[in-house]
Amino acid sequence: MTRGFTLLETLIALVIASITALVLLESLTAIARTTARVDEAAGDALRHELTTTATEDALAAAIADYLDSEGAFVGEARRLRGVTKRPLLAPYGAPRPFTMQIVEDEDGARLRYREQAPSPNDADAAPWIEVLSLEGEDIHFLYAYRSLDTLYAGEPPVRSETWPPEEPLNPFYDYFRPPPDLVLIVNAEGAVLWAVASDGWQAPPLRPSDLEEAL
Repeated sequence: MTRGFTLLETLIALVIASITALVLLESLTAIARTTARVDEAAGDALRHELTTTATEDALAAAIADYLDSEGAFVGEARRLRGVTKRPLLAPYGAPRPFTMQIVEDEDGARLRYREQAPSPNDADAAPWIEVLSLEGEDIHFLYAYRSLDTLYAGEPPVRSETWPPEEPLNPFYDYFRPPPDLVLIVNAEGAVLWAVASDGWQAPPLRPSDLEEAL
């Protein structure tokens, strides 16, 4: 005759099963949380990489514009603006004005990017995009370019604190301004934190007045 479980044995088995189920549930919960954190971190890293790459492409695709246009490339120590043919927020190939600036607060220095809003009255259409964090002191832009003199002499590009440089460009551009060949971000020690080379600027886009003269 087979003896069944006693009440005590049944209770002990239930306790063991409950503890096992609880441990398994906690393990599954921990795995799920870890997976979620990993996915979130991977997503943030991917978004950061895509944003940084897209911003670099936009700057590299800066084009020349007329001197009397707001799109003519202008560079200062912590701010630059120009026109790109590879915008982030507009159809690919459609020239669009953009601005980049270095800002610094209690969280450190950051590089930001913004494109001109489709409508001047729609400020929300052109938010600042955080590109990357920067480490160091006195972080600022530098602009490098090759002149005919340096090309013939085999010398490295000339660096300038501003764009256009104080010295006249050679060759001289009397009605439009090209972007620099290279935009750098450096710190007080001169270490290069970020650098983007131009894809090769193109002639200014045609204006209605140009078409009228041509026709």
